[in-house]
Amino acid sequence: MNGDEDHKVQTFLCPECGSTKKCGEIFLNAEYDRKNPWSAVFHRIRCAQCNFWLPAHLAERWFGLSVVAARAEWQSAYRSTES
Repeated sequence: MNGDEDHKVQTFLCPECGSTKKCGEIFLNAEYDRKNPWSAVFHRIRCAQCNFWLPAHLAERWFGLSVVAARAEWQSAYRSTES
C-alpha cells in the first residue's frame, strides 16, 4: 500500500442499519478514560436513519476496514456503551 491507500476513507455506511445517509458530524476533545471506548473517538457521525452516533473510523471504514469488521467492532465495543 502506498500512503494514499493507507488513509483512504470510504463512503458513509452505518454499521448499525446499513444506511448511507448521515445527518450530522461532531468533533470532540474529551479526557481519555480507558474504561470508556468513546473517550478516544474524537470524530463522530450521526446516522439519518437509526440516529445512532457512530465513530467516524467505523462509519467511513478508515484504513481499508471492511464492512464486516466495522460492524463487529461497532457491536462489540461501542453500541452497548453509546455515548
